[in-house]
Amino acid sequence: MLFHWSGIKVLNLAQILSCFGLEIIALTRDSRGAALYVHGKEYQVQSSPVDVVDTVGAGDAFSKTVAVGVIHGADLKYTLQVACEVGAFVVQRQGAQVELPDELRGTFLLPSSQNIIGKEKT
Repeated sequence: MLFHWSGIKVLNLAQILSCFGLEIIALTRDSRGAALYVHGKEYQVQSSPVDVVDTVGAGDAFSKTVAVGVIHGADLKYTLQVACEVGAFVVQRQGAQVELPDELRGTFLLPSSQNIIGKEKT
């Protein structure tokens, strides 16, 4: 793949991983979904079209979801799908402070009675 990143031509994401000593790169593609690159493997998911109200906070929500999934050892393709769903949910609401619905909030459950952010499940 060929990318342009801040005016620098980059031949592929493998070079970015190597150059910066990264283990993972998440690439959002707006309404076209997202990709996750980990140790030479690529995971891609498509997004469902949504009516965009406000994009503020969507990238943060996507990134946090990917981070939590990776930290907890969740399946990477599943993690990417959930991250896209969370981002899509956020862009359909005004402002960055939205409360996720239960089906997204409890997606990566820990073995204990806590959800991913350490709060007691309700």
